[in-house]
Amino acid sequence: MSPQYFISYRRSPGRTTGDAEAIRLRDALRDRGVRSWRDIDNLGAEPTEAELTAVLQDPETAGAVMLVSPEIRESDVVRNVEARRIFQRKAKDPAFLVKPLLLGLNYGEADEVLGSPAGFQDVSNWNLQRVANGEYTLDDACSTARDVLRHRCISIAADGDASELSVGLFSRRIPGIDNVALKFDYSGYFNGRVCPDGTLEIIEQAMLDAATSIAENIPTRSILGEGQASLPIGLLFGAVFSPLAGFALTWRQAFGGRDPERWSHAVDRSQIGVNVTTTGGDVSAKDIVLALGVSANIEDSVARYLRSTQTPYRVAQHVAPQDGAIAQNVALSPADGVAIVSAAVDAARKQREELGISGGRLHLFLACPLAMAVLLGQKLNTFGDCVLYEHDPSAELNYLQVHTFNPSGFTYTTTS
Repeated sequence: MSPQYFISYRRSPGRTTGDAEAIRLRDALRDRGVRSWRDIDNLGAEPTEAELTAVLQDPETAGAVMLVSPEIRESDVVRNVEARRIFQRKAKDPAFLVKPLLLGLNYGEADEVLGSPAGFQDVSNWNLQRVANGEYTLDDACSTARDVLRHRCISIAADGDASELSVGLFSRRIPGIDNVALKFDYSGYFNGRVCPDGTLEIIEQAMLDAATSIAENIPTRSILGEGQASLPIGLLFGAVFSPLAGFALTWRQAFGGRDPERWSHAVDRSQIGVNVTTTGGDVSAKDIVLALGVSANIEDSVARYLRSTQTPYRVAQHVAPQDGAIAQNVALSPADGVAIVSAAVDAARKQREELGISGGRLHLFLACPLAMAVLLGQKLNTFGDCVLYEHDPSAELNYLQVHTFNPSGFTYTTTS
């Protein structure tokens, strides 16, 4: 399993926000591919001193984030067990990350509140971060997660491993793949195919933070992805890790119990036949609809959705294999996947150019293998706003509009 980061915090009647603050941090780390350890998540009950000591001495524990609030004064567990073991580990292992965050405290109070855990060394002299107003918000958690992710990426780079950077991507099922360097686990947000409004904005930013840190700290590593995710999540992942930004991304795709195959745009296109059905719409509109119907013919259902929602579009295109839809458990070759995706994007670009469309959106409806969604995302860097739809058989119109993003507008810069 990938290394984990210990979350130290105070949960008590005097700190009713303690759990929520720790969960915000846990989720922000998870969203950026970093595994954490939190007492309730990993033990399910009040931890003992022996259990906490074992975790903090475990070589797989790469660091600790400490949410230091005034209530820590009353916690023997945090002061006498966690804090002391954390600083003892740091003294023996300089690479071990220790990140104390002061919540409602001044810098000079840190050592006293924690019970002088570093011996002669005053914790107040450390590079501490003070959280404004003593409230640890979602923005604070994301900022902390970016710092921890940077530490994780630097550690990966320091290993000197020249092989591909392995990542996992999940949104629907309990993740079963643990032997990856970074695991993007969004399954906690989803109830089947549905997640709360605004979730994909959070996921997009987390992916962008991860891409930025990888680009800055592990720039020479190609990426090997695998997992079980919804098609919009896979497409968004491919778009964020764009070849235009220098990422070399390969996806491991399996069909019907076969060994996984490597899908990437480095593979030459096959000669598979591809049908593109183009239908004109409102001549005053600017949007293009692209329906990729590989595992199912979705032309009629997409047309019904567009009519029912009165979505204006200039042209709609249904792209499918020449011989018809291919069942989900029937293998497509990576070369077939590249050919179909390339044909779809080429068709949309051709319509945009021939019709002189400028400033319109691209509406994306997908029925295809996850690998194909990832590859499609990687080809969208010349488009503006893209609108993603999730197929949901329980929805009245069978589709839900879930996210809008701009693949040509991503900026890979560190956010403080």
